[in-house]
Amino acid sequence: MNGGPSRPKVVILGLDGVGWSLIQALTAKGVMPHLKALVRESICGEMLSTLPEISPVAWTTFFTARNPGVHGIFGFTEFKGPGYQVRLNGSGQIQAPTLWDWLGLKNFRSVVLNVPMTYPAQPLSG
Repeated sequence: MNGGPSRPKVVILGLDGVGWSLIQALTAKGVMPHLKALVRESICGEMLSTLPEISPVAWTTFFTARNPGVHGIFGFTEFKGPGYQVRLNGSGQIQAPTLWDWLGLKNFRSVVLNVPMTYPAQPLSG
């Protein structure tokens, strides 16, 4: 132990493509007891999604707090070049700072696991 004051810890658990009503139904039936405990002991709730309601747009909007016109992700792919070649979107196409970028600037550490649109992994500071 370092003896200094502890810093707050936050965990964000996102379940892609699962509506809040389904989570409530499954936890009420006892199908997912561990998730039920997390819901009971955490701050949880329904969130509005983006339009279009697809994973790359929604997740990038969530972790940049910017709309697609700012962060630059409009889908899984984009058409580039004079021949309109299809290119998969990934972390290199995100044009706005992420939540963990901002946290790193304030010397908070982040662990980012299995978040859509974060491949290839970018360096983290903090």
